[in-house]
Amino acid sequence: MPLDILYEVFKNMHPLDLLQVSRTNKAFRGVLMSRSSAWIWKGSFAAAQDLLPPLHEDLTIPQFISLIFDRTCSVPELTYMLVSHYLISTRQFCCAPNVSNIMWAARARSCRKCVSNRCSITASDMMRTEFPREAFRLMLPIITHLPVVEYDRKTDGVFYPSRLVHQFREEYELEAKGQDHGTQQRWQKSKAQEFRVIAEHADACEKWYRARQSDREAELQGIRNRRKVEIIQRLTDLGWGEELGKLNLEKFGKLKFVHKSQLLSDRIWAQIKAPLLEYLEEAKAQRLAKEKSTALQVRYCLLIEAYKEFCSVKPIRSILPGVGNISTTPQVDSVIRNTPYNEELPKAAVCTALDDIPASYFEDWRKKCDSTLVELLNSTPRDEPATEVDLKLAATIFVVKGSWNVLPYPLVLVSSDVTRCNASVPLDDFRTIYGQQPWSTRRLEASSSQAAKQLVELAGLDPETATSADMDELDPWYLAQKTRPQSWDRPVAMTWRCARVQPHNLFRFELLGPEETAAMRKTLLRRVGFGEGDVECRHCDARFTHSTDLCLHHEETFDS
Repeated sequence: MPLDILYEVFKNMHPLDLLQVSRTNKAFRGVLMSRSSAWIWKGSFAAAQDLLPPLHEDLTIPQFISLIFDRTCSVPELTYMLVSHYLISTRQFCCAPNVSNIMWAARARSCRKCVSNRCSITASDMMRTEFPREAFRLMLPIITHLPVVEYDRKTDGVFYPSRLVHQFREEYELEAKGQDHGTQQRWQKSKAQEFRVIAEHADACEKWYRARQSDREAELQGIRNRRKVEIIQRLTDLGWGEELGKLNLEKFGKLKFVHKSQLLSDRIWAQIKAPLLEYLEEAKAQRLAKEKSTALQVRYCLLIEAYKEFCSVKPIRSILPGVGNISTTPQVDSVIRNTPYNEELPKAAVCTALDDIPASYFEDWRKKCDSTLVELLNSTPRDEPATEVDLKLAATIFVVKGSWNVLPYPLVLVSSDVTRCNASVPLDDFRTIYGQQPWSTRRLEASSSQAAKQLVELAGLDPETATSADMDELDPWYLAQKTRPQSWDRPVAMTWRCARVQPHNLFRFELLGPEETAAMRKTLLRRVGFGEGDVECRHCDARFTHSTDLCLHHEETFDS
């Protein structure tokens, strides 16, 4: 090919392409890097100048293009080598790859290592040591015009390009040192103007670079978006469209298989198809598990509400299983767990399920609990084996393991101390919602205390035969005194049921006389209070679990 045609081709190349051609072999390098080829570079740069930042006179076009596009560290490192017993310093370029930090004023790309070693920058507090006193005096007015290099946002101080600092020192030695004051002043102004122009050029280059990075990022983001759309379309074609519609697509777009700035091809799709399908399977399983957990929590709360209404129409103070047992019945469990979790379960369906529970279930539950309690009584040494009759004795009590809680029969069948559970169970477990589990004697033990028997004996009855109903009919009151009283402790009067559930090793009891008992009963009537009970208004059929609600009912209904 004739040289004039080849030169014309070179001239119409982009400067980056021309730089790469010059590096292909020595022949091209010799031609394109000679001074006589400057017109080729100027023509190439002129054709692309709308796409590039302006060129400054202190750089050649190849140097400027290399600074813009080469991604290797161009900071020279000072190294030392021993030659014939002499330590000689040399400068070698670092050439670390993939460097994006351009210090435009320093005319160099610098890797983190070179920046940390400050090979290309000089701190403002080191300027005084860089110059003789006279030179530093001339440098002071110019410092404000020196381009500043951003070193580290976490590091205080101002940093300048070492290239300009060294250049100033060398030129001072050659041009201004020893000159008269007027000459030095003119030289000082010219250097200030020179540095000002370099700083302005560096700012222009930085703005261009940021705009280019922004455009490039927008281009890459467009490729990522297109890749994401194509992946979603291919997954939809495989039948995953509905699941993708329920997925967090922003999170999906950040997956390493999706977020790449690389267009999707059939080959790439074949590589990422299996991992993406695995991800969708896992995401679907997690979604369904969460959907199930949320639905069950709502349904169990609905069951609690419906069961309270169910119990409110039963005879007052009926002994019924807790909601922990009711949740395990086939009727209730079926309607809660077999209704699709993405559908709302109506309260009427839960009420119907409760009504469908046969009456025999409640009878069998009571018999099973009574039988279990009798077994618990027989687990302790006794003169005669216990029977269900012993459960109704006033002296029969149970205690909650590891606590002072005393539970007589039948309170032991409905006490939350027996059915409560810890929250260390799965979120979709009913026990987590209401804090209850099916009734059992796992937390109970038969009390070996003789205090309950002593209360019955003080009332004049036989502990072996007296039932709770007998004690209720007699209604004895006792005076309780601390076994080890403090100065502030006072004796307390209480009913026999209240006395029976006290920690008996802390109290001793005396039976109150008839007059004292009558006075205490009268006092109790004025201060009646209860919570978590089952009380019916004697004037109507209204049921209450708290005394405050009962009092409010009477005030609004009968006292108005």
